[in-house]
Amino acid sequence: MDNLNLENTPSLTRTFYSIFRKLIKVALARGLQYPEAEILLKHAYIDTLRANAKLPGETRVPDSRILAKSGISRRDLQACNEQQEKLALGLEKWSFSNRLAQIVNAWQNEEGYIDEDGFPIVIAKRGRRPSLQDLVERHSGGLTPRAVLDELMINQIIEPYKKNKLRLVKTEFSLIGGDDINKTNRQNQELGEMVGNLIDSIAHNFSQSADSEKYYQAQINPRVLPEELATEFEVGVSNALHDVLTTWNKWCDEKVHEYQEYHASEKDGLSGSGSAPKAKVTVRNVGAGAYFIHKTLK
Repeated sequence: MDNLNLENTPSLTRTFYSIFRKLIKVALARGLQYPEAEILLKHAYIDTLRANAKLPGETRVPDSRILAKSGISRRDLQACNEQQEKLALGLEKWSFSNRLAQIVNAWQNEEGYIDEDGFPIVIAKRGRRPSLQDLVERHSGGLTPRAVLDELMINQIIEPYKKNKLRLVKTEFSLIGGDDINKTNRQNQELGEMVGNLIDSIAHNFSQSADSEKYYQAQINPRVLPEELATEFEVGVSNALHDVLTTWNKWCDEKVHEYQEYHASEKDGLSGSGSAPKAKVTVRNVGAGAYFIHKTLK
C-alpha cells in the first residue's frame, strides 16, 4: 500500500496529513530531511506557544503549559531551550543535517580526502578510505553506498572518473536551483512568505464568527477541462489577476509615497510651528495574493 489509509480518522488528521505531504514534497526537493524537520517542528510548537499562550499578567509562558499543550517531552523541551540559547549567543550554528550534504562536506574537509592544497581528491567507489563506501558508513546514518551513489549522480554532485573512481564536481550541495544559491534562497523566502500569509488569513477567518470580521478569501474550485480550454482558463485568469494586483500594488506605492511626503517635515508629533501634536496614526500590514491551481489527473 502506497498511502496511509486515513479513511476512518478525524478530519483534522486527514487535513494535516495532506498539508504535510505537500510541504514534504517541497522539503525533499530542497534537501531538507526528516531529522532537521523534526527539530524545526519542535521549535515551532514551542515558539508558537510562547508567543500566543500567555495568560493575563504573565510575562512568560511556563514550561508546564508548553509541555501540556504541545505533548513535547520535558527532555526535548530542555534540549530546544539549550539550543535556542546557544544560537542566540553565537555559541552554535545551525547545522544542515542532510546526510548527503554531510558526506559531501566530509569529502571536502577530512584528512585523507583532500590534497595538499585543500582540494577534494578522486576517490574509489568501494574499499578502505579514501572511498565513497567509507564516507557513507561514517556519515550517512545507515544508507547504502549504492543509494548514496545514485542520488549524488542524479543531482550531478559527482561523476565517474576512470575505472571505479569518483570525482566531486560540485562543492555546494543543492538539490534545486543549480549553482545559483542566491536564487534558491530567494525562492525559499518567497515560499515561506506566501504560504505563511495564506495560512495566516485562513486561520484568522476560522477564528471569526461574523463575516464582517473575516478577510476576503475565495477560490475557483478545480474543474476537469479539455487541454485547450484549460490553457485558455489559465491565460485568462492569470492576465486578469495580474491586472488587478498590478493596479493595487501601484495604488499602494502612490499612497505610501504621499503619506511619507506629508509627514516628512513632522518631528516629535508636531506638524509645523505652533501646531498641536498630531494624533497617533493606526497602521496595519496589508497585502493580497493569487495563485493558479493545477492538479494532475491519475
